[in-house]
Amino acid sequence: MYVVGWVDADKCASSSQTQGMQSYTVYNLDETLQRFWKIEEVENFTNTSIHDKYEEQQFVNNIKRNANGRFIVKLLVKENHQPLGESLHMAKSRFLNLERKSAKNVELGNQYKEFINEYQLLDHMMLRSDQAPANYYLPYHN
Repeated sequence: MYVVGWVDADKCASSSQTQGMQSYTVYNLDETLQRFWKIEEVENFTNTSIHDKYEEQQFVNNIKRNANGRFIVKLLVKENHQPLGESLHMAKSRFLNLERKSAKNVELGNQYKEFINEYQLLDHMMLRSDQAPANYYLPYHN
């Protein structure tokens, strides 16, 4: 038999008075842990749709690990998708708004520049060459 427990008490007005107290004791740790894991157990999920099976196979085929141990997963692109639409205007508008805010608040501008530089150093983004066509621009949300 295992005994595990704790006591939680509010501030004491004096050493003999307590405003509130709560305690909990577990007598059979094995049984309690078994119930916990039964509650937390994830049901087996089976892919029933062709789409789910295709995406899972694409993930398995496109995951790899680099020399640093980081996982590299190719972004999946849905075939025969609807065009996203024009995004350059909105992206430019939001970028110019960010530039105006940075000019008014120099500290905020410096923090943003540091963040972008770190983001690039971590290889989370790279500069786009002018020759590469862009299909969609992600507008910045601030």
